[in-house]
Amino acid sequence: MATNLLRPGWGQLDSHELRILLDNRIGRPGQYDGRDATPDRIHLPLARAQCRVVLTYCNRRIVSVEPRQAFDVAEWEQIAEERPQLTLTWPGTLTAPF
Repeated sequence: MATNLLRPGWGQLDSHELRILLDNRIGRPGQYDGRDATPDRIHLPLARAQCRVVLTYCNRRIVSVEPRQAFDVAEWEQIAEERPQLTLTWPGTLTAPF
């Protein structure tokens, strides 16, 4: 079973806003790896050796963020510490710089 980095209290964060946060902190553009077999999984910032996390979607919602080869635990902990502040600081829209 894969490790899901999403924390239980993060359910209220909009998936689009979470994707913006991850794009800015983890990297973009995002890439499929075997899109025909796994069309619901996007690798950030790119697939294969450069992949840091894999996002899994279900019905247009991010349901899982899994660590991969280039994952940085310390960076993720920083993101996780900031994440609760995002909901309080920017309800509905992420407009602050990262």
